[in-house]
Amino acid sequence: MNLVVIHYHLNRGGVTQVMVNHLRAICANNVAGIERVIVLYGGRKDGWPDKQVAELPLEVSLVELPALEYDSEGSPADPARLADAICSALHGLAVDDTVVQVHNHSLGKNLAVVGAIERLSEAGYALLLQIHDFAEDSRPANYLHLLEGLAGGDRAALFAALYPQGGRIHYAALNGRDLRLLEAAGVRDEALHWLPNPVAGFGELPTVDNAKQQVERTLGIPTDAHYILYPVRGIRRKNVGELVLWSALADNDVHFGLTLAPQNPLEAVSYTEWRQLSEQLRLRCHWDVGGADGVSFYENLSAADAIITTSVAEGFGMVFLEAWLANRPLVGRDLPEITADFTASGLELADLRAKLYVPRDWVDDEALSAVSTDYQSMLKDFGEDIDENEARERVHALWNAPAVDYSLLGRQAQMTVVRRVVEHPAAHEEMLALNPGMKTAMTVDRDRRAALIRANAEVVQNTYSLVAIGEKLGRVLLKLKGASAATHYPAADGQTILNAFLSLEAFRPIRVEC
Repeated sequence: MNLVVIHYHLNRGGVTQVMVNHLRAICANNVAGIERVIVLYGGRKDGWPDKQVAELPLEVSLVELPALEYDSEGSPADPARLADAICSALHGLAVDDTVVQVHNHSLGKNLAVVGAIERLSEAGYALLLQIHDFAEDSRPANYLHLLEGLAGGDRAALFAALYPQGGRIHYAALNGRDLRLLEAAGVRDEALHWLPNPVAGFGELPTVDNAKQQVERTLGIPTDAHYILYPVRGIRRKNVGELVLWSALADNDVHFGLTLAPQNPLEAVSYTEWRQLSEQLRLRCHWDVGGADGVSFYENLSAADAIITTSVAEGFGMVFLEAWLANRPLVGRDLPEITADFTASGLELADLRAKLYVPRDWVDDEALSAVSTDYQSMLKDFGEDIDENEARERVHALWNAPAVDYSLLGRQAQMTVVRRVVEHPAAHEEMLALNPGMKTAMTVDRDRRAALIRANAEVVQNTYSLVAIGEKLGRVLLKLKGASAATHYPAADGQTILNAFLSLEAFRPIRVEC
């Protein structure tokens, strides 16, 4: 069998890493008998490990197709040209013996990809559409680009193009939430597959003593301090303000580190404001600890006593699995819609909580109005509309409780909470009392959680290893390869997907604030 993998670029990022790990998974368990892999990409490949891939016992070819690059302003989409370029790259491959795996086709980065999928389907190719992220999920610019560029403002036409169905068109979802969402939208069961990301582990880390000494020399974190690492790039959905709140509530010997600053200028605004606030308040929160002036990722990981996550949105949530393979406990925010798959597999997330409560009387009407306004604005950005009074009433109803989740607040309101707990000892104690378990989570380490780490690492290795996902991927590809193209099905109902992501319950102001 031939496998063709399509993505816009091979730069550093989650999708590129998944592609590499899929190749490794195929080599670990090649149940589909894949003999050749062709990777089609737009031209950028800063994150592609040429040497590592070359050492795999698999024929892998990279083919650069400039038409796969992100759309630029003023350049019209040309699906026919892209489809022709893809077919030319696949010349000589038997259509019946080839599966084409397309990553993030519906994200709105390249309109021609959506049209090219239709043409590839018509040519008889089996297509696996793997969705990592949705344009409908807090990406209004992407969504409107799709709506206007592909469908001239006609939503029904857009959804028909974005979510096609056919005998040889299948979908892969990273998590149960997305699987259920696609199912609710009408994607038929036999064409819908749960395909979690493979987790490869880290190999041998530097010694703890050496890593802690390097962290002290470079970052000024004492070797005897308790170091909690947030191993992410500080974009808005990572909810950096919650990390700052943790540092404001922690004891003096607890230090926090965030590995990387954002590269996107739009994301950098929030990151910079939080960094300035933490420095102004002299919190033990360290920034860009894995950047040019920091230490390596593996040194940070080895020096860390625990890993933290405060993210409010994930496509897969690799940190929920990788922490255990790094022999570190995981603390912070749970995302039940994502972690339900992991806990169903046997993972125990003892030091995570789905909410971080703030007393409701700390949140004034101005903060509530700001959330209401931001929600209205987001809906309008997606072409939806809601009455101002209705929006305010719905926010009021959601907040009608003695305490509210910190992630529901906008950035300025979050900052007000941080200042309050720093400046008022009583507020500090009230927050800790409202969130039992937080104080303990700030002090757990690999020794105190040794049994939990071992048990969770075993779950990850059994369920999400290269071997396990190699088998799962192979079975999906074999099923798709053997599917008949004779039957036609109606397109999925994309409005169902849009509605789910635009609900007030799913809304987090920090994701859309500039």
